[in-house]
Amino acid sequence: MLRLKQLLLFFVLLAIVGCGAPKVNLVSTAGERIPHPFYTAKPTGNVPMSFIWYYAKWEGYEDADGTTQTFPTYLDRKREHTVASKTTLGLDMVLRVFNPTLKEYSIFVNKNVKFKNENGYGRRYVKGTSVMEYREWTFHFATSDRVETVDFNIEVLQGENTLLRTKTFRYSVN
Repeated sequence: MLRLKQLLLFFVLLAIVGCGAPKVNLVSTAGERIPHPFYTAKPTGNVPMSFIWYYAKWEGYEDADGTTQTFPTYLDRKREHTVASKTTLGLDMVLRVFNPTLKEYSIFVNKNVKFKNENGYGRRYVKGTSVMEYREWTFHFATSDRVETVDFNIEVLQGENTLLRTKTFRYSVN
């Protein structure tokens, strides 16, 4: 009987801890929010590069002095998101590239945009090329109320070799 009570107490505590888990905001030593979730990757083979990226939706909040301060909400790439055109000040993907061998690489953008009551477009283009040891790239997304949906991904290439291809990030605007 005592064993049954202990087992029951264990499951009750497990349920309380599991259901009541607080939302965690990661903060640096300077008080700056650290993106969460963020994603990392390294190319296969002997290419010593690494990539970190995240998606951020920017919204404004009025401070005590009447100014509007922007704060990010970090978005999960595994989910399709809906953003409000009236309250979203920006939507970005930030990619950080560490390239210790200083070899040239290029970033290609693949984007499909569908407009409300209109045709859309698909485009593939080169965002840029770099040989720097560290570089941060920012990709801005449209949040106009004319936009219905956007599908977006990037590819990092070194010559003919694909070093990184992100999964498609998808969102709609209301």
